[in-house]
Amino acid sequence: IAGVVAMSGRLLPEALPLAAPVASLRGKPALLVHGTEDTVLPVTDSRAAFEKLSAFELSLTLNEFPMGHHVS
Repeated sequence: IAGVVAMSGRLLPEALPLAAPVASLRGKPALLVHGTEDTVLPVTDSRAAFEKLSAFELSLTLNEFPMGHHVS
């Protein structure tokens, strides 16, 4: 994997045990984007994913936008 972009998503707890070792992910780019007005998946899902993914030493970015659950 070269990198990841996740838009208005969440990290399922059952996926964590399947993750690659930290050494193989270290420094890989990961971008999380989420609308602060999202009523389908709350922005807190991306914030929680950011916290969990921080342990993998990714080049991690979370961008929040004042919008709902859509792409513009």
